[in-house]
Order: sequence, then C-alpha cells, then structure tokens
Amino acid sequence: MLRDRISHYNPDFYGFTVQTTPSLGLRNGFLEEIAMLGVKYIELGVEIVDDKILEIFNKPYRTKHLNPVCDKARNLGLKIIPNLIMGFPNADYRKTIELIRDNQDIIPMANIYFLADYEDKNSDLPTTAKNENDRNENKMEKS
Repeated sequence: MLRDRISHYNPDFYGFTVQTTPSLGLRNGFLEEIAMLGVKYIELGVEIVDDKILEIFNKPYRTKHLNPVCDKARNLGLKIIPNLIMGFPNADYRKTIELIRDNQDIIPMANIYFLADYEDKNSDLPTTAKNENDRNENKMEKS
C-alpha cells in the first residue's frame, strides 16, 4: 500500500486526505476503496445543511446524504472534515451545527469559509461585491 511505503520514509505519516461530495461518498465501494488506499480524512463539501440553499447553488447532493455518509465513514474508521460556508443570506445554521454535534466522534475539525461574490466575466449575472473583502472567502467582514 502506498501509505505503508511513505511511512517507511516518514514514520510520522498518518495517511492521506481527500476531498469529495457527500453523494459521491455514498457511491458503492468508493469509501471502501479510498480507505484501502490509506486515506484517513475526507473533506466533505457540506457547505450548509439546508436543501433550499444547496439547490440554489447547484450543489450535487442533498441533506439526506449526510448522515449515511457519516455512518459509512465511521464504520470504515475514516474521519470527516466538513467544508462549511458561512454568510448565505437568510441562512439558518442550526441543522449544520446539529450535524457536527451528532458526528463529533468522527469530525476532528471543520474548514470554515465565508460566502464570496466572485466576478464571472462569462456570466450575465451582476456582481454584488462592493469591495475586495466581498470577493474573499477567507474574510468575514463583508460590506
């Protein structure tokens, strides 16, 4: 296994991290395969636990996928790192917090980003960004 070969040179190497969507994590054999390859952490693009917002932003999964993928990861000894986005207009984050609380045994941390308005020169949609912070997902202060 590749993880074992790397550990031979670096005894502190614990394993790999991959990034995927919750729906892909539920595909038959996917998590089993990556676990066998030495993956230990899965960054899941959770964003927010709210189907209305996920649909608006064309996310490829729905909230019904979250608990099953967490259960599957738990059974395989994998850890989940949810990637979250704060700042969706009129968002209610209670279900997002509940997901983390209910799965804290397999969630050692979360990556938190802030909604950013990127200018897309190929889009007819107007940008609402008023300053550089509005276009930066790592800045909490927005206009």
